[in-house]
Amino acid sequence: METYRILLIDAQGVSRRELRTQLEKYSFSFQVVDVPSGEEGFLEFTRQPVDLVISEVRLPGMSGLELSQKVRARQGGVKIILISNQSDPKINRAAQSTHVDVLLNKPLQEGEFIDAVLNCLGIDELAEELAQESPVSQSVSLSEPLRLLHQDTDAQAVILLDERGQVTAQAGNLPENYLPSALITAVMAASSAGAKISRFLNFEQPLALCFFLGKDYHLAIAPLGHSFTLLVVTCYPPQGSKLDQALTRALEELIPILTDMGVTLVEPALPEETAVLKPELLLEIEKPDHDLEELLIKGSQARVSSDEVNAFWDSLAQEEQASTPGSAELISFEQALRLGLSPEEEK
Repeated sequence: METYRILLIDAQGVSRRELRTQLEKYSFSFQVVDVPSGEEGFLEFTRQPVDLVISEVRLPGMSGLELSQKVRARQGGVKIILISNQSDPKINRAAQSTHVDVLLNKPLQEGEFIDAVLNCLGIDELAEELAQESPVSQSVSLSEPLRLLHQDTDAQAVILLDERGQVTAQAGNLPENYLPSALITAVMAASSAGAKISRFLNFEQPLALCFFLGKDYHLAIAPLGHSFTLLVVTCYPPQGSKLDQALTRALEELIPILTDMGVTLVEPALPEETAVLKPELLLEIEKPDHDLEELLIKGSQARVSSDEVNAFWDSLAQEEQASTPGSAELISFEQALRLGLSPEEEK
């Protein structure tokens, strides 16, 4: 059976784990390597051939679109799937100009991601396996509980946010700029406060539901562990008991899914006593580090062009490729041992 090597790039660990789980749950030979940034993805790409690159569009540093351009320039035949948090004509045009094979928009529909992977790799056998598999035996993804909550509450959108306020999964759609970044920051603060209060009340899993009424729309916020927040956006005043029950049920369904994905939802217990620093340590901390200050000032004033940044990563990739064991000029330490070329140990 042929092995397909897939490179997965997403800054959000939960999203990477969910997509990787979808790829690895079938009896097919996918070798998946996942990294959190475009720069690391490009370095990994230069180390050995890749059949498919899957990347989030928005990444810290090098974006998914920039990564696609560099990948295309180095290996023209590689397949590329980009995933975007929103449907944006500018992103669509940029993806077309970069010759991206597939552009998917979140929230991903059931089976949409796997279908795109199969089409890119030209696989028919796995498609048959998916067609024969009963819906009951398929693993439940994060999107299913959100879809049910969206349906039960008639909400405009249900959104799962990570600890940075980034969208991990979503059901329903919102108009552009409906939730400004300042509001998301306030939502995360409210969720964090609710989680802390629950912990003080000795709840292992936070159980706090906050409702906020607005002029144009209303919000319901529920912390999910100490890392996630469930946000429900409605256009009508929430009915307490109905929304309360639906939110609680969704939280109960999401917790085991995230736990199975390796996410730690329970924060370590609060210390009973607050640690107090010794006076001499406080004096040491208060001393300004003038050398560090000067270095930071110089760094903030420095201007680096995009060409210089690209040249740096290209040179690093070349060094990475040149130093890979197995090239004509280099051998690994294990190869040297087998050839008897390693230095003898001192007796």
